[in-house]
Amino acid sequence: LFAGGLLAAVLLRDVGRVRIRSPFAGRVALPSVDQAKQLVAALNENVYRAFEAQSEDAIYDLLAQSVDASLLDELYGQVYESLVLSEQGGAMCSVESVEVVEETVDLAAFDESDPRFRVDMRWQVQGSVAHWGHVHRRLNEYHADLVVRHDGEGWKIASVAVKEQRRVQES
Repeated sequence: LFAGGLLAAVLLRDVGRVRIRSPFAGRVALPSVDQAKQLVAALNENVYRAFEAQSEDAIYDLLAQSVDASLLDELYGQVYESLVLSEQGGAMCSVESVEVVEETVDLAAFDESDPRFRVDMRWQVQGSVAHWGHVHRRLNEYHADLVVRHDGEGWKIASVAVKEQRRVQES
């Protein structure tokens, strides 16, 4: 599903949180459109990178750094299902890249008392799976509405409404 400016964001595998800090103590600054795009791309990539962990507990711990607690179980299930090739014995797809194709950021509803913004995003996930003596490569595309919310410590994905998902290519 999901995807990382890298100026304002740190990928999960490095530190684990994506933050934009306000110069005013206790207040969250409204990110610029460019910062918001970089932020949501990093958070979305963090979601997929979390599945590189060796255990379910570790995956959840890593997801919790980029995803709101109320969304953890649902998002875990959605991404896990997209990575498992059930028709091929449950082989797991290894994510190679997560690329944003297009995105529109809506900062209009930003409110300091509940800092959040919306993003309409389309992204592609390239992956491969090795099984039965050969490697399959896949390219899937997703289109979703996301809400990114500041939880007092950092920005996290708070909701995802998938509009479309499709296989673009398989080899």
